[in-house]
Amino acid sequence: MKGLLISFLFIISYAFYLIFLQIIFGDNTLISVKGRLLQKFNFTKTEIEGRAKVDYIYLSFQLKGDDRFYTLRLATTDKVQDVNAFGGVDLKLKNAGELEVFIKKGDLVNISPKVYQIKADGESIFSIKKSPGNNIQLYAILLGLFVLFCIVWWFLIYARPCMQFKRGT
Repeated sequence: MKGLLISFLFIISYAFYLIFLQIIFGDNTLISVKGRLLQKFNFTKTEIEGRAKVDYIYLSFQLKGDDRFYTLRLATTDKVQDVNAFGGVDLKLKNAGELEVFIKKGDLVNISPKVYQIKADGESIFSIKKSPGNNIQLYAILLGLFVLFCIVWWFLIYARPCMQFKRGT
C-alpha cells in the first residue's frame, strides 16, 4: 500500500509540474522560422487508423536555407476535393515573399516539425486553434487521479482502522 501511495504522490507532483510549466511558459512555447519558399508539393496518402482507412492530403514545403520539411495534413473523404483542399494556403505560399512558420521550441531539431501557424507577408494563412501544452484531457485525468488518491488516503488512514476495530469486537 505504501508503494501505491508513493505512486499517487509522484503522479500528483508531476501534475503540478505540468501545470506550473503551462502557467510560466505557456505563451513562449512557439518560435518562428522565417524564410522564402524553396519548394512545395502536395500528395495524398491512405493510412489505417484503428480498423478504418483514412485518406489524408499533405502539403509539404521547405524554406531556403532550412533543412526542415514543414508538412500540413488534412483528412478528406472526397477524392475530387484533394486538389482544392489546401487551395488558399497553397496559392498564398506560392505567391508570398516572406514566410514565417511557427513551431514548438522542442521541434526545432526535428526534420519534420508540427506546424502551428503560417504567416505569408505578415498575414496569417494557416493556424491550429489548439496550442501546444494546452491539453485539457491530461489535466482531467490528473484531477481524477488526485481525487482517487484522496479516497485511497482517507480509506487507509481513517476507514481501515475503524474496520479492524469493528472486526475485533
